[in-house]
Amino acid sequence: MPAENEVVWRVVAEREGSFAINVKTSSQASVKQVVVGSGMPRLSALRLQGQLWKRLLYSAEPALPEGNLVQAIEVQYPSRDIAFAGLEWNWIWLFFILSLAAGFLFKSILGIEI
Repeated sequence: MPAENEVVWRVVAEREGSFAINVKTSSQASVKQVVVGSGMPRLSALRLQGQLWKRLLYSAEPALPEGNLVQAIEVQYPSRDIAFAGLEWNWIWLFFILSLAAGFLFKSILGIEI
């Protein structure tokens, strides 16, 4: 998409594992880790140049080098849903609900009053 200075392509995985995707321009190369498989491995969907706050919140990979033509590499993973109590939950909502329930349960068991 030249108007947005953006390149989009599809990559198809043939087997499970952790792979390095190499993005090369005329003078520079950048690498993005991609994880394929089931379970709940640690994922980093985004690798950025600069943008410290976005990197702290969204990326688990080191920053792309300054001055690089590639400013971001993003992989769109499917959502992480977990089957629990007959429903499909996003992991963060399930964590929140179970943490809240455990807090109320242990409050009663330990006799904590506020």
